[in-house]
Amino acid sequence: MLLWVHANLDGLKISKLPDDKRTQLASACWHVAVEHAQAIVVLVHERLYGSALTMIRPLFEAFVRGLWLLHAASDDEVDRAGRDQFQRDFGKMIAELEKPGRLPVGMLSGLKGRTWSRLCSFTHTGYQQIGARLTTEGLGYDYQDSEILEALRWADMIALWSVAAFANLADNQPLVRPVLERLRSPASVDEADSADPSTQKP
Repeated sequence: MLLWVHANLDGLKISKLPDDKRTQLASACWHVAVEHAQAIVVLVHERLYGSALTMIRPLFEAFVRGLWLLHAASDDEVDRAGRDQFQRDFGKMIAELEKPGRLPVGMLSGLKGRTWSRLCSFTHTGYQQIGARLTTEGLGYDYQDSEILEALRWADMIALWSVAAFANLADNQPLVRPVLERLRSPASVDEADSADPSTQKP
């Protein structure tokens, strides 16, 4: 999946990128998201499962922060973000993105609500991380296959959403179609999470 993502992002032209701060910051967030997705795949390949699971939350945050900067942040908030002074917490960013005329209510907040507690536990060395290392034989690794697959599904999903977001910025709608086809594929993400917020028109 990530080979396909890189093949379709390399050389993509975004006309506003050189001069528009909002576009610059949002694009940089999605660039980070694609890198985080790649990192998850590499970490799983190296059997560093705890670190792979730790990356899911910042992966999600990077993508949503890009959406917020492009579609919901005020000009002052964009300026502040450029000075590393974000004024909104993650939940407020999602709430602003789901205001009428932007994203459908529940598109991001529902995903956050179903997963946030576990993602925070993995990221901040909560019991999801600690407990997986306390085995009957002592310290080790006891992550479930379903958890590892979840990390890979997140990597696919957010990387594809990021491609669609970049395609919209580049006015390249033909690129959005194969993204949506891949999101609908059971091999990439669960059907329940296949809606693509980056293709909505705030």
